[in-house]
Parts: sequence; C-alpha cells; structure tokens
Amino acid sequence: MVTPAELHAVGITEDDITPYSYRDVSGQLIALEEDCDAYTFLHKWEAMIGKPAEIVDTVEGSKFIRSWPSFGKKTSVAIGQGGSQ
Repeated sequence: MVTPAELHAVGITEDDITPYSYRDVSGQLIALEEDCDAYTFLHKWEAMIGKPAEIVDTVEGSKFIRSWPSFGKKTSVAIGQGGSQ
C-alpha cells in the first residue's frame, strides 16, 4: 500500500493506474494492483530515489481491500484473456 503523497512524489497520477487498484474511503491509502500498478510505482520509485522501495507483504487478511472504491483510470487489457501482446 502507498499513500497519495508517495505516488505524487514519483510523478504517478490516477491516470497512470489501472482500475484494479483500490483507495480506502478516507483517501489516505492506495492498494496497488500487484502485477502492473505496483511494478509501475516500484520502477519509478527506484529511478527517482536511487534505491528500491521497502516492501511489506500484507496480503494475508487483506481481502477487505476489494470492497474499497476503485482508484485508477488507465485502460488495461489482460494478455491471454482475449487481448493482444
């Protein structure tokens, strides 16, 4: 999970994130979709900060996140699900 400030710090906006990421109702936390959106954040973080971001695995017990409102606006196509490569 990241904060809006952390996304802003590396130049990521809601337009850069797919709708498979979620924002908590307070707007203070964003749970990034792990395959695409988290990669985008981690890649930009390391490029700007010069070292990898600290990652804490919070998967267990976090299924409630899917009840949060969707966050991103970026269009995505699932490869292997009728999409093209």
